[in-house]
Amino acid sequence: MKPEFLDYLKTIGMPEKAFDRIEKIFGQFQELTDDHIEDIFVSEYIDEDGAREFENLLFFSKKYLFGAPQFLVGDRIEVTTWEARPYKLQILKTNYDMKNATTDSRVNVRIFRRHGGTGRIKASRENCDYLVNLIKKYYVPNIG
Repeated sequence: MKPEFLDYLKTIGMPEKAFDRIEKIFGQFQELTDDHIEDIFVSEYIDEDGAREFENLLFFSKKYLFGAPQFLVGDRIEVTTWEARPYKLQILKTNYDMKNATTDSRVNVRIFRRHGGTGRIKASRENCDYLVNLIKKYYVPNIG
């Protein structure tokens, strides 16, 4: 796995015991494509007790979005092509200006796909900045 992926995981407070599992999932996605996996993201939120809850693991390439829902306990993987274009993004922000995340920042993005279905990605604290960068890099250019 790329060193910058590990840096990201540490930045968002991912427990190191999960790194091996994430590495394994990354390897499974690499087996499915020759397309270079460029980015990683973990959809997460802050629960009522203030703890970070990690939901879904995402990897991004120019052609595909790879997902592992409930990756810490589940064993399902998903592959979506960017040809299944999103046609609308709904972004709900709390204490976030789309540039500089704080400890109170939250972002919840709902993705509507042209051929049906929706997706949801969540971020809190410093992870909001990572999510907005991915929205600009992958989602907005593919809206159609």
